[in-house]
Amino acid sequence: MAGHVMNAGGGAWLLSESEREDGWATDHAFIGREVARSTSETEESRGTIYGFLPATADDPYVAEDGKPAPLFKVRFTSGELDGDVEDLELRDVVESLVLEIVPSARAAPPPKKKRRVVSRDAPAPDSDLSDDEPDAEPAREVEDDDDDDDDESAPAPAATPEPEDDDESEADEPEQGDDSDYE
Repeated sequence: MAGHVMNAGGGAWLLSESEREDGWATDHAFIGREVARSTSETEESRGTIYGFLPATADDPYVAEDGKPAPLFKVRFTSGELDGDVEDLELRDVVESLVLEIVPSARAAPPPKKKRRVVSRDAPAPDSDLSDDEPDAEPAREVEDDDDDDDDESAPAPAATPEPEDDDESEADEPEQGDDSDYE
Protein backbone atom coordinates (compact mmCIF):
# COMPACT_ATOMS: atom_id res chain seq x y z
CA MET A 1 0.00 0.00 0.00
CA ALA A 2 2.48 2.62 -1.17
CA GLY A 3 1.42 6.13 -0.23
CA HIS A 4 -0.98 4.91 2.48
CA VAL A 5 -0.65 5.94 6.10
CA MET A 6 -2.80 4.20 8.70
CA ASN A 7 -4.54 6.57 11.05
CA ALA A 8 -5.33 5.89 14.70
CA GLY A 9 -8.80 4.60 13.79
CA GLY A 10 -7.33 1.98 11.44
CA GLY A 11 -8.28 3.83 8.25
CA ALA A 12 -5.80 4.72 5.54
CA TRP A 13 -4.93 8.26 4.48
CA LEU A 14 -3.65 8.83 0.98
CA LEU A 15 -1.80 11.68 -0.54
CA SER A 16 -3.93 13.21 -3.27
CA GLU A 17 -2.84 13.01 -6.90
CA SER A 18 -1.99 16.74 -6.88
CA GLU A 19 0.05 16.36 -3.65
CA ARG A 20 2.08 13.54 -5.20
CA GLU A 21 2.61 15.64 -8.35
CA ASP A 22 3.86 18.50 -6.15
CA GLY A 23 6.54 16.19 -4.71
CA TRP A 24 4.88 15.04 -1.47
CA ALA A 25 6.03 11.56 -0.44
CA THR A 26 5.57 8.99 2.34
CA ASP A 27 9.16 7.78 2.69
CA HIS A 28 10.26 9.56 5.87
CA ALA A 29 10.76 8.17 9.39
CA PHE A 30 8.14 10.60 10.79
CA ILE A 31 5.34 9.27 8.56
CA GLY A 32 2.69 7.67 10.76
CA ARG A 33 3.93 9.37 13.94
CA GLU A 34 1.48 11.17 16.21
CA VAL A 35 1.78 14.86 17.05
CA ALA A 36 0.05 16.98 19.69
CA ARG A 37 -0.37 20.72 19.16
CA SER A 38 -1.56 23.14 21.83
CA THR A 39 -4.49 25.23 20.63
CA SER A 40 -4.94 27.09 23.92
CA GLU A 41 -3.64 26.93 27.47
CA THR A 42 -5.92 24.00 28.27
CA GLU A 43 -6.64 22.37 24.88
CA GLU A 44 -4.56 20.31 22.50
CA SER A 45 -5.26 18.69 19.16
CA ARG A 46 -3.73 15.41 18.06
CA GLY A 47 -2.99 14.28 14.56
CA THR A 48 -0.87 11.98 12.42
CA ILE A 49 1.90 12.85 9.96
CA TYR A 50 0.99 11.39 6.59
CA GLY A 51 3.06 13.33 4.05
CA PHE A 52 6.56 14.70 3.58
CA LEU A 53 7.78 17.32 1.10
CA PRO A 54 11.56 17.01 0.84
CA ALA A 55 13.74 20.10 0.55
CA THR A 56 14.94 18.61 -2.75
CA ALA A 57 11.46 18.67 -4.36
CA ASP A 58 11.08 20.51 -7.69
CA ASP A 59 9.12 23.27 -5.93
CA PRO A 60 10.29 23.04 -2.28
CA TYR A 61 9.11 25.02 0.69
CA VAL A 62 11.47 27.93 1.38
CA ALA A 63 12.05 28.69 5.07
CA GLU A 64 12.49 32.14 6.63
CA ASP A 65 16.26 31.90 6.12
CA GLY A 66 15.71 31.65 2.33
CA LYS A 67 16.81 28.01 2.11
CA PRO A 68 14.69 25.04 0.98
CA ALA A 69 13.36 23.07 3.97
CA PRO A 70 11.22 19.96 4.43
CA LEU A 71 7.54 20.15 5.31
CA PHE A 72 5.31 17.57 6.95
CA LYS A 73 1.58 17.16 6.30
CA VAL A 74 -0.52 16.43 9.41
CA ARG A 75 -4.19 15.44 9.58
CA PHE A 76 -5.71 16.22 12.99
CA THR A 77 -8.14 13.70 14.50
CA SER A 78 -9.04 15.24 17.84
CA GLY A 79 -9.38 18.54 19.63
CA GLU A 80 -10.16 21.94 18.20
CA LEU A 81 -8.28 21.13 14.95
CA ASP A 82 -10.15 17.83 14.38
CA GLY A 83 -10.46 17.25 10.60
CA ASP A 84 -7.94 19.97 9.66
CA VAL A 85 -4.79 19.36 7.64
CA GLU A 86 -1.68 21.47 8.33
CA ASP A 87 1.79 21.65 6.82
CA LEU A 88 4.39 21.85 9.59
CA GLU A 89 8.04 22.77 9.44
CA LEU A 90 10.58 20.35 10.88
CA ARG A 91 11.07 22.35 14.11
CA ASP A 92 7.28 22.36 14.69
CA VAL A 93 7.11 18.59 14.14
CA VAL A 94 9.99 17.94 16.53
CA GLU A 95 8.31 20.10 19.20
CA SER A 96 4.99 18.32 18.68
CA LEU A 97 5.98 14.65 18.39
CA VAL A 98 4.28 12.45 20.94
CA LEU A 99 6.93 10.36 22.64
CA GLU A 100 6.53 6.65 22.22
CA ILE A 101 7.59 4.73 25.29
CA VAL A 102 9.13 1.48 24.19
CA PRO A 103 10.40 -0.91 26.86
CA SER A 104 14.04 -1.65 26.40
CA ALA A 105 15.11 -5.26 26.15
CA ARG A 106 18.28 -4.27 27.95
CA ALA A 107 16.60 -2.64 30.93
CA ALA A 108 17.19 -4.67 34.06
CA PRO A 109 14.41 -5.02 36.61
CA PRO A 110 14.93 -3.13 39.85
CA PRO A 111 16.94 -5.08 42.40
CA LYS A 112 14.97 -7.14 44.87
CA LYS A 113 15.42 -6.19 48.48
CA LYS A 114 16.66 -9.05 50.59
CA ARG A 115 15.71 -9.44 54.19
CA ARG A 116 18.12 -10.73 56.75
CA VAL A 117 17.86 -11.13 60.47
CA VAL A 118 20.30 -9.13 62.52
CA SER A 119 20.52 -8.44 66.19
CA ARG A 120 22.21 -5.71 68.07
CA ASP A 121 25.15 -6.86 70.15
CA ALA A 122 25.02 -10.41 68.78
CA PRO A 123 27.21 -12.79 70.76
CA ALA A 124 30.34 -14.28 69.30
CA PRO A 125 29.76 -17.69 67.65
CA ASP A 126 31.47 -19.65 70.49
CA SER A 127 29.90 -17.61 73.28
CA ASP A 128 27.79 -19.30 75.97
CA LEU A 129 24.98 -16.74 76.09
CA SER A 130 21.90 -18.31 77.61
CA ASP A 131 18.34 -17.41 76.56
CA ASP A 132 17.49 -16.02 80.00
CA GLU A 133 20.07 -13.22 80.00
CA PRO A 134 18.31 -9.83 80.28
CA ASP A 135 20.86 -7.87 78.17
CA ALA A 136 20.17 -9.71 74.89
CA GLU A 137 17.93 -7.80 72.44
CA PRO A 138 15.54 -9.71 70.18
CA ALA A 139 16.51 -10.20 66.53
CA ARG A 140 14.90 -7.88 63.98
CA GLU A 141 14.50 -7.89 60.16
CA VAL A 142 16.20 -5.23 58.06
CA GLU A 143 16.18 -4.52 54.33
CA ASP A 144 19.41 -5.17 52.51
CA ASP A 145 19.82 -3.31 49.21
CA ASP A 146 23.05 -5.17 48.50
CA ASP A 147 22.80 -6.74 45.03
CA ASP A 148 25.30 -9.46 45.93
CA ASP A 149 23.75 -12.83 46.63
CA ASP A 150 26.63 -13.95 48.83
CA ASP A 151 26.04 -14.67 52.50
CA GLU A 152 28.43 -12.61 54.61
CA SER A 153 28.42 -15.20 57.38
CA ALA A 154 29.53 -18.03 55.08
CA PRO A 155 33.19 -18.96 55.48
CA ALA A 156 35.53 -18.13 52.63
CA PRO A 157 36.50 -21.14 50.48
CA ALA A 158 39.78 -22.75 51.43
CA ALA A 159 42.67 -21.91 49.17
CA THR A 160 44.05 -24.79 47.10
CA PRO A 161 47.78 -25.15 47.67
CA GLU A 162 49.98 -24.73 44.59
CA PRO A 163 52.08 -27.79 43.71
CA GLU A 164 55.72 -27.32 44.53
CA ASP A 165 58.11 -27.30 41.60
CA ASP A 166 61.31 -28.94 42.87
CA ASP A 167 63.18 -29.10 39.60
CA GLU A 168 62.54 -26.51 36.92
CA SER A 169 64.19 -28.67 34.23
CA GLU A 170 61.45 -31.29 34.57
CA ALA A 171 58.62 -29.07 33.36
CA ASP A 172 55.48 -30.72 32.03
CA GLU A 173 57.28 -31.98 28.91
CA PRO A 174 57.48 -35.69 28.04
CA GLU A 175 60.90 -37.28 28.15
CA GLN A 176 62.77 -37.86 24.90
CA GLY A 177 61.84 -41.14 23.29
CA ASP A 178 58.66 -41.64 25.39
CA ASP A 179 55.81 -41.71 22.86
CA SER A 180 53.39 -43.69 25.04
CA ASP A 181 51.14 -40.63 25.46
CA TYR A 182 50.79 -40.21 21.69
CA GLU A 183 49.52 -43.64 20.66
